[in-house]
Amino acid sequence: MNAALRRLAGPALAAGAVLAVGAAAWPYTVDDAYIVARYGRRLAAGLGWTFVDGPATDGVTGPLWVLPAWLGAATGLGAPLVQKALGLAAAALGAGLVVARARGPEGARDGAVRLGAGLLVGLQSTLGVWGQAGLETGAAVLAAGLAAIGVGVPGRRGDLLLGGAVAALAGLRPEMAPFALVLLLARARPIAWGLAVGGVLAWLAFRLALFGAVLPLSYQAKVGAPGTGLPYVGAGLLLTTGVVGLGLAAVGARRPGRRAWGLAAAAQVGTVALVGGDWMPGARLLAPVLP
Repeated sequence: MNAALRRLAGPALAAGAVLAVGAAAWPYTVDDAYIVARYGRRLAAGLGWTFVDGPATDGVTGPLWVLPAWLGAATGLGAPLVQKALGLAAAALGAGLVVARARGPEGARDGAVRLGAGLLVGLQSTLGVWGQAGLETGAAVLAAGLAAIGVGVPGRRGDLLLGGAVAALAGLRPEMAPFALVLLLARARPIAWGLAVGGVLAWLAFRLALFGAVLPLSYQAKVGAPGTGLPYVGAGLLLTTGVVGLGLAAVGARRPGRRAWGLAAAAQVGTVALVGGDWMPGARLLAPVLP
């Protein structure tokens, strides 16, 4: 196997596994995806950001994800179809890009390390199932992966990658603010911070203008329930990574170039535990940090 194939084998395995699982799970569409689809259809029909006739309503936690639904409705392809297809493609791309950045300890063959990382990603089903389920999960996987990668990319390119990805995350999964903050603190560059803060402020202004409140309606429902969140996180991590995966993640997070990744992932896990997880199976809220 030549060098190029060795570099691509791991990322291709990860992305291919996510796509294969997503294809197998394609008949499943989670109920909440149809809420997003309805907003997209009504927006395409010129009825505004509404679920029923009347004033704008805050029924979608991640407003950026209404765009695929709008696109599906506007093009005639169908909102759920475009949501599912773009979500799965984003999840596969995010997994592949993160695996492509895998590095082993000094003296290890990076190609073999990436292949092992791709295998670990391929052994779990959460990314594929939830990537195609119609919600923003796949897009959040991609945005979180790009943000993490941006921390290690030198110069303005890394700043743009990190700042832009954090701005997107703010419009997809607002509860990932602690995850994003850890990565921004690790980068600590004005361009990255400017893009990220500008994106967050734009989404807050959007909510304030339409709904009269800066926090999503779902914030009121997530009152904080560590009693249910801790079992959710524990079972979710074992389901998605297994004991071996958790051990490797802990070892990798100790490396200087990956400490920010480990701390950011821990921040997301802690946030999910604090809010109590959610009712959907398969550790959906952990998906963005799984790769």
